[in-house]
Amino acid sequence: MAVIKSTMEMVLARAEAMCADASDMPDDSKKNAGMKVAASYVSGDLVDMDNQISSIAPEDLSIFIEGTLKTFFRFLVLPRDDQRTWERALNGIQEIASLVLPSVSADFSNLLSEMRSLLSRYPDHRQQLRSQLEESFAMQTAQLADSMAQQTGRRMNISPSQHPKFNEEWSKVTSQLDGQYTNALSQYKSAILQIFKPMTHAASAS
Repeated sequence: MAVIKSTMEMVLARAEAMCADASDMPDDSKKNAGMKVAASYVSGDLVDMDNQISSIAPEDLSIFIEGTLKTFFRFLVLPRDDQRTWERALNGIQEIASLVLPSVSADFSNLLSEMRSLLSRYPDHRQQLRSQLEESFAMQTAQLADSMAQQTGRRMNISPSQHPKFNEEWSKVTSQLDGQYTNALSQYKSAILQIFKPMTHAASAS
């Protein structure tokens, strides 16, 4: 029987992979260092961000910050489990901002709060839409069960999600939902980059 990794094990593996990727780019050592620090932070290691930033020479700080944002952004994706690694990524961004952008406005905190709300809301919204879709298929499923009972002489319990067309419709619903949330996340990431722009080069918001 195959061993299924826990979500946290997968997060740690992902963080290690990002660190490995970083080590393959010797020309951007400070950016790579930022990526490694952020990966450790998200994976749950105790990271003294103040000490990490203080150890970077002023002329290298912008590229280091770019590396941290690059990694943190990789974890700001639609959640599929309860681990909330995205929350650690947002905490990391907040902590860095407090250290390198002391004059950052309250709008930045509001921006991160809105992102937290968006990512927290997504699983419930997804489940709500699934429940609504199951309700809309309930009558069709009952009719299908009646038809099968007449043909086979046996009554079978069929859930709405077992209806032949359910998965097709659910795929359409989730595609639209994910598109809306992903677009919103991209806009928030772009806004974060604009705030950090004086400190960074053009980190990717995707």
